[in-house]
Amino acid sequence: MSASVNHEVMPKKRFEFLDGIRGWAALIVVFGHTMVGVIALDAPDFVHQIYLKFITHAYLSVMIFFVLSGYVLSISQILTTKRNLAITTVARYFRLLIPVFVVTVIAYLFLKMGFFYNVESSTTEEAKSWLGRFYTFSPDIIDALRFAFFDTFFNYDGQHTYNSSLWTMPVEMMGSILIYSYIAIFRVMDKIYWLVAAVLVVYFYNVSPYMFCFMAGYMLAELKIRQRNFTNGITQVLLVLLFIGVIFYDTFNRPATDQGNCLEAVILIFCISYSQPLMHFFSNSFSKYLGRISFSLYLIQIVVICSWSSYLRIHLPAYGFGIYVDAIINLISTIAICIGFAHLLTPVDIAAVKYSKIIARKILYIKTGETKPVEIG
Repeated sequence: MSASVNHEVMPKKRFEFLDGIRGWAALIVVFGHTMVGVIALDAPDFVHQIYLKFITHAYLSVMIFFVLSGYVLSISQILTTKRNLAITTVARYFRLLIPVFVVTVIAYLFLKMGFFYNVESSTTEEAKSWLGRFYTFSPDIIDALRFAFFDTFFNYDGQHTYNSSLWTMPVEMMGSILIYSYIAIFRVMDKIYWLVAAVLVVYFYNVSPYMFCFMAGYMLAELKIRQRNFTNGITQVLLVLLFIGVIFYDTFNRPATDQGNCLEAVILIFCISYSQPLMHFFSNSFSKYLGRISFSLYLIQIVVICSWSSYLRIHLPAYGFGIYVDAIINLISTIAICIGFAHLLTPVDIAAVKYSKIIARKILYIKTGETKPVEIG
């Protein structure tokens, strides 16, 4: 494990499966929120089938996002020969901000034009507890801009939000800073301080499970860079069995704590990282497509659920199809619209990745008056 690694020959293709995992996790978030948050209000028997338990577990998917963020950010920092803590931190903010800003504007326009039906649709206490909580305020453009640029990342308020999915953004920013800072301080000259990382993993597991996800992602990245694959046939079988075992456990004994959900996320990603069949599945063309649209899909889903899905919940019963046909129509159309929206928004996400570091460099050069950034590491 202590052998040096030639970063120059690391093929990017080796890590494509990470995008695939993110894509499927985003799809599960959409599926879970639509099923549990909307369809279960009228057709609980349709939703609460034992075989649907895992793929409606949206919260676990969010924990997977956090582990993946730690994993991917660590790889990008470890494999680069030049690091700059200030630039990467500011760039991370703009990389997240640009898609957040666009989706916030969409939500503002929907609210302004009366396209949200979630409050009208929420006629029971069960519905009001989740679906009916959103978009209960009057739209204000200054408020929306402040939300997108500042509140989302530094002062998020779940009671006054233009997108309830954005509760994860403060965690993403804090976790990103944790990873960048750790690597800048402890990952120098290809030396790894395993003990320090392990202590932090244990500490965060008990104190801050979300940060545990990021640090666990860092350790997974270090391991993957050094131990490319397990070729032993028995090991491959055991990895698939462990992956299935976690799904089985989550189905019949879903963890009630953040720690349990975070640990499940880490184990699932570990299994995929070293299992050839699982890596192949999460690297196929459809998985990679889901990965490309994953952030946009995650951001837009609550807008679609509070508009289209809620509208259908109000008006579909009048056609007399029955609750189960209504449920299928709502589910399929919601997922299709979310994917369509996400596909259209993907160029925004690509632009955010492309221009975030450019913006960060320009801001920091102007602010410091330097012509060249100070390299860290």
